[in-house]
Amino acid sequence: MRFSRAAAVLLSVPLAGCDTAIQVSEMNRKMDVINADLKKTLGFEAQIGWNINNGTLTQITVLLPADKVGEQSIRQLKDMTYPVVIKHFDKAPQAFQLVTVFEREL
Repeated sequence: MRFSRAAAVLLSVPLAGCDTAIQVSEMNRKMDVINADLKKTLGFEAQIGWNINNGTLTQITVLLPADKVGEQSIRQLKDMTYPVVIKHFDKAPQAFQLVTVFEREL
């Protein structure tokens, strides 16, 4: 009886790793699609980051190049990006960050 419990625990560890790998692969696929949709909507490329904790999508971060944003307000940018991003998920992330990135000139 003890052996079968121990074996069940040991066998479940690799399966948990498989779930994580599948989840990461699925998120990367979604990010590719979201990036393409954002490029169509915004007219330029954005970068997207994500965070999942215990299977829950906790955060999506959209990085926008400042030189491409122009005079658009944060509200305008959010109104353009948020619907594009969340339509790809069953449940909205707990946090949505919109970040303007200024590249340093050398």
